[in-house]
Amino acid sequence: MGYDLSKEQKRLHDVKLVLKDLLKVVKVVAMYPEGNPLPQSLRQSFAGRLIEVVRAYGDVKLFVSRDSISLGDETVYADSSKEESLASLFFDPGITSITFKEGLETAEVYRLLDLLKEYNNTNRRSDLVAQIWEADLTGITLTTVEDISLTGYEGDFHVAELFDLTDNRQARDIHLSPDQIEIYNSIFGALDSSPAAAADLSGSGKIQADDSQPLKRPDPNFFAVSPDEEAASVTGPHRPDEGPVSDPAAQAMGFADLSAPADQSAPTLSSNAALMVNEQFKLAEDEQQRVTGILIDDAGFDPYESTIELMKEMLFQEAELPEFSETLRICEKVMNEFIRAGRLAEAGQMLSHFSRLQGELKSDKRMWGERLKDVCLMAGSRARLQVLREALDQNESVSGVELRRYLDLLGWEALEGLVDLLGELQHESHRRALCDYLVAHGRDHLPLIGKGVFDKRWFVVRNAVMILAQINDDRAVTYLEKAVGHQERRVRLEVLHALRNAVNPKAVKILQRAALDGDAEIRRLALDSLLAQPRTVAFEVTAALVGDDRFTSVDRDDQQRILNAYSMLGGEEVVDYLKSLIERHNLWRDSTLAFLREAGFEALCHNRSEQAEQVLVSLSGSWMPGMKQRAQAALRRRREIIFGGRRD
Repeated sequence: MGYDLSKEQKRLHDVKLVLKDLLKVVKVVAMYPEGNPLPQSLRQSFAGRLIEVVRAYGDVKLFVSRDSISLGDETVYADSSKEESLASLFFDPGITSITFKEGLETAEVYRLLDLLKEYNNTNRRSDLVAQIWEADLTGITLTTVEDISLTGYEGDFHVAELFDLTDNRQARDIHLSPDQIEIYNSIFGALDSSPAAAADLSGSGKIQADDSQPLKRPDPNFFAVSPDEEAASVTGPHRPDEGPVSDPAAQAMGFADLSAPADQSAPTLSSNAALMVNEQFKLAEDEQQRVTGILIDDAGFDPYESTIELMKEMLFQEAELPEFSETLRICEKVMNEFIRAGRLAEAGQMLSHFSRLQGELKSDKRMWGERLKDVCLMAGSRARLQVLREALDQNESVSGVELRRYLDLLGWEALEGLVDLLGELQHESHRRALCDYLVAHGRDHLPLIGKGVFDKRWFVVRNAVMILAQINDDRAVTYLEKAVGHQERRVRLEVLHALRNAVNPKAVKILQRAALDGDAEIRRLALDSLLAQPRTVAFEVTAALVGDDRFTSVDRDDQQRILNAYSMLGGEEVVDYLKSLIERHNLWRDSTLAFLREAGFEALCHNRSEQAEQVLVSLSGSWMPGMKQRAQAALRRRREIIFGGRRD
């Protein structure tokens, strides 16, 4: 069977994508804490892709140079800048190749990423090669510079096989074949060509094939003496199974007296001497300024802003739509985390970038633009709005201005879901900001706002009424008419407040209906609003109220007020009606008829027509004593109201 060129090209393409993902993961994992969902998601995605590539193509051996990574003879990654230095990440610690072997497990990939994170976080000062060997990753093997140096002696000799530490950092015994012993001694024994050294090489100092003296790596220790502290032994601590191995070395160097325990009576550095020593370790002025600058920059570091720039950069690097979509999903998760943290300004920056990028790509890369458009639309979905609500309830410090700026970035499709939030937000500043947004953006989508009037929750209905009133559109009155009959008193009051200055005929009908409401405050508010209408309109409404069958069922104070308004507005047109109320016979002393007679007299007191004067004068001469006295009293009161004093 011939060589499958298309499969090799696909292999190269898949490996390139894996390395690009590895760079993203290394950046994000190094920046975020362990429990953050973003690095966890990236780690999982990367591990899945890498294992899938290994399963599909077998072992993947990558050769590392200073600024590039190769697969066979093909370069699959090249460092473009210091920030994009994936090759140098492996090259600097001495790795010349890394192989991902069949059987690679997810836990091993995660462990490798953790080691890379630790290496990056220590400014690449830790021993990455030793840490990877310590981790005992059976699915990942390395070739190092040391291995290359030793290949001149024997191809199968590897430093990694000699110095492989266990988890408890105890040196492991090394068992070598006779040939390997000869190689080892020829290299390391040749460092000292003295006769004594030669004698040592032939003796017990050599590595023996029978493992009588297995190689061990001593623990390097550094000891220092601080002022006013007890001097420690130069031999330092040693393991119980070993002798004081540093004693002979100390004696050979002329420090035999220091190998013994420190003398308790030995003098210590005086405070002046300590000051003199410390003076030598002071930074120069220019160094001090540089360190201060670094500290200031570190204090001003904003991880949110850095994350935004990182997300933008990741999107910019993607050249294929599937990878672009995957990165965009990661960006959405990051934006959700911003919202949960109450960082609406940063979430708004990302959303604004998506919108701007969509406008730039929609003509040249239509599918890319559509994907970005979907992301912007989903920002206003009910699920995302619930995340926003929870974040606002937990972060009262988020200002109304900040919330309003974020909402302004959402499309009109979010209006329906935002109306539902009206009754769920806990903090008043957030509710006010939301109402302001709905007023500004709801005029062109009134049905979406009006939908809130039919909500089962009274507080949602009330807020919807308030917004409709502020929109001040004749179409909004239709929805207010539905709300004026709501069983919740506070909703009906909100409708009355909304229509206080309305002159729309539909609004007047709503006020007329409210003037006979069962609640006294609502009736008074409605009547106040009706009396503020143009005279003709107000008279027609009060006439309708007086003739309504429910008129006598309302509070008598309100009946009196309506009759007074009817009399003032109607003038001589209503005098005959009021006279009929007064002259009704009440043989059975019905309380309703008695009230209406008194109400008729009171209403005539507010009528400025001459006909009203004449009726009261006529009734003052009645043969019935009660009628006569009441008419005379009404006549005097009318003159006081109209002329400002008594007029006999």
